[in-house]
Amino acid sequence: MGSTACFIIVSRNDIPIYEAELGSAIKKEEAAHQHQFILHAALDIAQDLAWTTSAMFLKAMDRFNELVVSVYVTAGHTRLMLLHDSRNEDAIKSFFQEVHELYIKVQLLCIV
Repeated sequence: MGSTACFIIVSRNDIPIYEAELGSAIKKEEAAHQHQFILHAALDIAQDLAWTTSAMFLKAMDRFNELVVSVYVTAGHTRLMLLHDSRNEDAIKSFFQEVHELYIKVQLLCIV
């Protein structure tokens, strides 16, 4: 079975900034819509959880069948959300940290 992943960046105002289907599994249009639905349904959970902890990496905070939603919240409350079927929490945390660093660099380029 191929790995599945869907990644989105959502602003503090719940506006999607970036969205990508990742992984080696065969991508079908209905699967892409299902992934979007699962991630958007997890937004409220992520927002509630973000206000109860000082951690940026919220780990596996929601599940749908064999898929897991992991979330990373920036200091400005932008949510980096990943829907995946991986069990490697360290790799997911590293992925989020790298994306967060790139996100900050892009934001700084927009200021200049």
